[in-house]
Parts: sequence; structure tokens; C-alpha cells
Amino acid sequence: MVEESRKYRFIIVHGFSDKEFLDFYNKYKENKLPPAIFAVTTEHSLKMKLEDLINTLIKEHEEFMRKRKGK
Repeated sequence: MVEESRKYRFIIVHGFSDKEFLDFYNKYKENKLPPAIFAVTTEHSLKMKLEDLINTLIKEHEEFMRKRKGK
């Protein structure tokens, strides 16, 4: 899935409060920056290999997009 990950931009943040993350996310969107998959670290994700985390994020993103299109 490494090749597939190259078609996505990832932003993974650590140590942000909910408000800080939402402020950051909204500013990112307001500035019309390229689409990205956003993630906030968790206790579990911090223990994962980066490749595994990226693969998980891709799967979750693609599932979300499928459900979104199904509306």
C-alpha cells in the first residue's frame, strides 16, 4: 500500500487540544490548501509503525468516502 499512500497527503498531529485541532483544521480548509487526511495521535497509534498507521488511515479514509458517496 506504500504506492497508494503517495496519492494522499497526511497531517498527523500530537498534543493538540480539541480546540487547537479544530482551529488548525479550519484554518487549513479556509486557506484552500490541498486535500489531506487528518489524524490525531492516540495511545494506540503512537505504538504503531508509521507504515501501519498510514495504511490504517487510508482504509478509514476510503471507507468514509464510500459511505459519504452513498448518501
